[in-house]
Amino acid sequence: MGIAGARVKVPATIANIGSGFDALGLAISWHNIVEIERSHKLRIEIHGEGEGELPRDESNICYKAFVSACELLGEKPPCVTLRLRNFIPLERGLGSSAAARVGGILAATALLQMELKSEDVLTLAAKLEGHTDNVAPALLGGLVISGWKSDGTGVFAVRLPIEYVPPAVVLIPNCVVPTELARSILPKTVPLNDAVFNLGRACLLLGSLVAGKIEFLREALMDRLHQPYRQKLMPWLSEVISAALEAGAIAACLSGAGSAIAAFVKDNAEAVSDAMLTALQRHGINGYTKLVHMDKQGAQVERW
Repeated sequence: MGIAGARVKVPATIANIGSGFDALGLAISWHNIVEIERSHKLRIEIHGEGEGELPRDESNICYKAFVSACELLGEKPPCVTLRLRNFIPLERGLGSSAAARVGGILAATALLQMELKSEDVLTLAAKLEGHTDNVAPALLGGLVISGWKSDGTGVFAVRLPIEYVPPAVVLIPNCVVPTELARSILPKTVPLNDAVFNLGRACLLLGSLVAGKIEFLREALMDRLHQPYRQKLMPWLSEVISAALEAGAIAACLSGAGSAIAAFVKDNAEAVSDAMLTALQRHGINGYTKLVHMDKQGAQVERW
């Protein structure tokens, strides 16, 4: 007997983490929930973020991911009711679209009671998303290294055995930065010195977290491949990062393509939050902050 429905809980993500451009992603304690049930016709309900703007038809990206997963499983997509309970802000660099796609794929496997290997889920989600650094930690949890295999056969992803990443104050400005725009402003080539700079710091980031040497994180999160160029779209970026560091943050960086900024902290979250908001407001922009922790579980599925 088939199941009636399923619930999928998917975390937000902080991609890049400064120096790990397009390769590193961290799952955080901020989640979207996808609920799915069989029905007589397609019905999509949206609650929370995007409630008044996201489509409620076949063009919805969560539903499209559901359909793609059904097709991959060799099944005709059944009529369903999708309830999207969205808490992750849209177009802020926190992986809202990745969470929707991972949620849609896992909703399909749960409802059809069929399994896909994690690498197949990752490959499908990455193809739909266009890149890997959000979908991999959204699925697997924790801190994940990911990318496209050089032979074109799919995606690689390795979750690192890291037990502790400092909590982060995430600043969410009241303005969006579309990912396509944030990518279009990046140069096609970069100086060798900048590439070497980032390579060293990305290695330092992984090494410092594995060894528990968080005192190296400030240096490790420095970047020359994307943040300096995206500064043109977010004139407040460097000032907000500097304010966070001056207030005692361990390290700070742009989250994904922005506009959110993540500052990793010890026990000074309130002071760092106030400093970031003040720096942002000097540019005439308001926002809010949220304290998050590493999500170790990744996407979770419950059936009924």
